[in-house]
Amino acid sequence: GRTACDPLNEMTVPETTIKEGTSKNGSNRWGDYTCLDVDPGNGSFWYTAGYTANDSWDTHIGNFIIEDDCYGISLSISDSQFDICQGDDISIDFDLSYDGGYSDITTFELVNFPSDLSASFSDNNVLVGGTYSLDILDTDQISAGTYNFSLHALSGNDNEEINIQLVIDEDITGIAELNTPINNSHGVGNLPLFDWEDLDNTTSYTLELALKANFNQGLQVFSGLTESEYMLDQELNQNTKYFWRIKAFNACNESAYSEKYSFTTGGESCEDVLATDTPMTISSSGTPTISSVINFTGEGTVSSVSVSNIDITHSYISDLSIKLISPAGTEILLLDGICGSADDMNLGLEDGGITPINCPPTDALQYDPVDVFAQLINEEANGNWTLEIKDKFNYDGGSLNDWSLNICTIGSTTDCDPTLEVNDNPITDGMYQASEDIMATGMVPANGNVTFQAGQEVILENGFEIQSGSVFEINIGGCNN
Repeated sequence: GRTACDPLNEMTVPETTIKEGTSKNGSNRWGDYTCLDVDPGNGSFWYTAGYTANDSWDTHIGNFIIEDDCYGISLSISDSQFDICQGDDISIDFDLSYDGGYSDITTFELVNFPSDLSASFSDNNVLVGGTYSLDILDTDQISAGTYNFSLHALSGNDNEEINIQLVIDEDITGIAELNTPINNSHGVGNLPLFDWEDLDNTTSYTLELALKANFNQGLQVFSGLTESEYMLDQELNQNTKYFWRIKAFNACNESAYSEKYSFTTGGESCEDVLATDTPMTISSSGTPTISSVINFTGEGTVSSVSVSNIDITHSYISDLSIKLISPAGTEILLLDGICGSADDMNLGLEDGGITPINCPPTDALQYDPVDVFAQLINEEANGNWTLEIKDKFNYDGGSLNDWSLNICTIGSTTDCDPTLEVNDNPITDGMYQASEDIMATGMVPANGNVTFQAGQEVILENGFEIQSGSVFEINIGGCNN
């Protein structure tokens, strides 16, 4: 909550728990009725909530009040974090308000302020609210680093404070060292994770990605990155060579570009794999957990995952919690306590699927999971994928009848050379392939049939000739194996 004199859009009164709750009862119901109202006598709040204990209904009643502290001063600042270069001065504006007819003198002071710096206020003996400034000097007399201090407003018995963080930078030296994707690597996923070493004194990084080593074709720029890694959210083209580099920034300067690395994406293949160990019994005794395993024998890294045909016979399916566990051990919660007292389910789950789930969930549609499958991208796909079902309550039982794993992977599908020179004269009929570039100076003879297929570019140099009556085709795309 907030009082009338608190800064706009700020809830200054912390959240408080009136009564700790517990889980649902045996009837699968929580309290249905709640009410919050204001006491006209003192402005306090009264709250009531229904609950059950020992299968009988009762009511919790709570009362609280937000104290009105709107007589005095208040202090605020639009931004409390500042980044400057060593040797630069800075002026920081802040706002003082006089509330509820208050009229005493206010002075300002700094607490935990670095002794090597100098500071002064635009006015330090004020009687009216307004915008005032704090000027900080002599930053060349202190080491680069992060400094935290507080600005206090003192007025009679009313004291207010705001915390300020000042980052003093020095010049960036050196360049970022690139880690992954590894230079000249192949079969890289279409949503790669870019990773590089942290560079001292850096505030942010810019990642540049392009189709050419001179970064003049297909350039993508990702700036303002505050961590030394970045994962794309838009898929790259399959079987395509890319180049990437990093530049570092702070308030003082920017680094030179890092060394440029190249990598080639792989081709995507998708497969539906059916469980072979079903049906599996879910006991009606106790709270059992069962695990059905699909062994995926394919290679490559995950580009997408979904599950379908989760066919379960079980009374009271809200008893069930279902998760998918990858070979790397990543757990994806799929469903938990859905559809109340409904029986049985037959559905699938995929990122961006239908939401909410229709009850009873037996329509075989694809729904949105609790956790996102996207967490699995770039994990190795080969190995055991486990569907784990936990029955959290006694008595009701059933069986897992079937389920299937839908998995797409990225692997290297490039069996041809990166570059190819075709200088034959004449050029023999057929398809000529390169994962990157083809350069040709030969001749396609009359009645010839020639196709050039390159991942990036076909360059027809001086001397290349196509004679009348021939068939000549250029394709831009990955190699056909």
